Parts: sequence; C-alpha cells; structure tokens
Amino acid sequence: MVKLVNTGDLKSPGLCGLAGSSPARGTTLGITMSIDIHSEIEEAKDTRIRLAAKIEVLEDLLEEINNIKKAAEIVLDGISND
Repeated sequence: MVKLVNTGDLKSPGLCGLAGSSPARGTTLGITMSIDIHSEIEEAKDTRIRLAAKIEVLEDLLEEINNIKKAAEIVLDGISND
C-alpha cells in the first residue's frame, strides 16, 4: 500500500544551493553572457557587411579616379603634341 503525503515541489522555499528545476547559481549569469556574446557577434556581422559595402563604393570611386586620370593624361599628351 502507498501512503500519500503532501510534499513541496522543487521550487518551494528552502535551501537555495540545492539543485532542482530552478537554475543553479551562476546559470542566469551564463545565459546573460551568452545572449550578450550573441548580440556582439550579430553586431560584428552587421558592421562587416556595412564595411564591405563601403569598401565596394571606395573601390568604384578609385576606379573612376583612375579613369579620369587616364583621360587627363590623353588630353595632356594631345596638347603637348600640338
């Protein structure tokens, strides 16, 4: 025969240092740090994407400058040959 008794669950008041269904000490800090690290990783990825786009724009500008320089050299060569 089984005797039924009233017992507290694992989240009932008592010693906080005991393991149970509540997070053990330090777990919350670990979760917070994990979320912070994930956020920093996502921010770094976004920064990398923005920087890559800016580098592409700068490369296009540099190409345009080089084209203008070549055109200017052609014009100057034409003027000096006259």
